[in-house]
Amino acid sequence: MRMKTIFALIFLITICIAGIGCDSSKADKITGPTSSGSPSNAGNALDLTSSKSKIGVGDTATITTKIYNTDGSVLSGGGVIGVTGTATTITVVYSVNTHGTLSSSSQSATLAGSTTTAGPATAGSYYFYITLTGATRGTAAITANHFSMQKTIYVDIE
Repeated sequence: MRMKTIFALIFLITICIAGIGCDSSKADKITGPTSSGSPSNAGNALDLTSSKSKIGVGDTATITTKIYNTDGSVLSGGGVIGVTGTATTITVVYSVNTHGTLSSSSQSATLAGSTTTAGPATAGSYYFYITLTGATRGTAAITANHFSMQKTIYVDIE
């Protein structure tokens, strides 16, 4: 009986070390197919992080959203070299519960379309920064939305 218990504990420890269950880092990433949203090349992954997990009432934390393609390809404005393209706008909308306030509710950036002499503007990823200010004690839940992707993180306000 003791051997079965020991083997079961070893199995559980191995799973946690491997990152299966036990708060795996995969929970920090919301991904979708490259065809998700419009236009399709505006990014297919959204990561949301906070500079601090705990802040005091009236203190601030920087909330960072990263948008990128999971296949490693660059984000790109619409169009091809030699053809005038259409600029691509990437927008992230944020919301927060009543325990904090955000410096703004949305952020957007534009990837320029191509001209007749240059290719479309490209970037490996886009970062958006929002400031969270703790209003009252509790836990602020910050949610970011981009197309059909959504991620929520929590910051304790003490």
